[in-house]
Amino acid sequence: MNEAGYVAPRALNISRQAIEAHAEKVRRQLGYQPGQDLVTLVNRLGGKISIRNLWNHTPEDGSIIIRGAGEFEIVLSDATSPRRDRFTIAHELGHYFLHFASQLSEVGDGRPMVAQRFATGRAETEAHWFAAQFLMPEVEFRSSWQEFGGHEGAVAMRFQVSLQAASVRAQALNLQ
Repeated sequence: MNEAGYVAPRALNISRQAIEAHAEKVRRQLGYQPGQDLVTLVNRLGGKISIRNLWNHTPEDGSIIIRGAGEFEIVLSDATSPRRDRFTIAHELGHYFLHFASQLSEVGDGRPMVAQRFATGRAETEAHWFAAQFLMPEVEFRSSWQEFGGHEGAVAMRFQVSLQAASVRAQALNLQ
């Protein structure tokens, strides 16, 4: 726990396939379709998005601050693009639906949680896997990849993600 009483996300240490299956389940339960607006989704879940100048950030600055179920804030940089921000939002939702939800079920009450900006480790990897599947579901991504002949720009546009996110997803799915 840090000095403010917030816990850090704790890795679930389950397989990538299990993380992606959970992301797909959450995506379907929320009725989220690839390319849809994420800010509206965050608001519907009780969260909010804040955009800040993070030039002088400290290691303790959180990228998601979860005060309780249905009460969280995702902090974005004012220096990033909207498509880059979409992956960040989905990544932070990964912390919310994976790491916060798991400690909710373990302890019965949600201890406040904060994921630090630029953190590393297994919990971050799990949140990346969640975000990739949530924004770019494997079946739809493979279909789009084939439809557009592997043109990363067109696929990125379809899913409203950065070129880098589409490229990493293609690599992870062995399409490149």
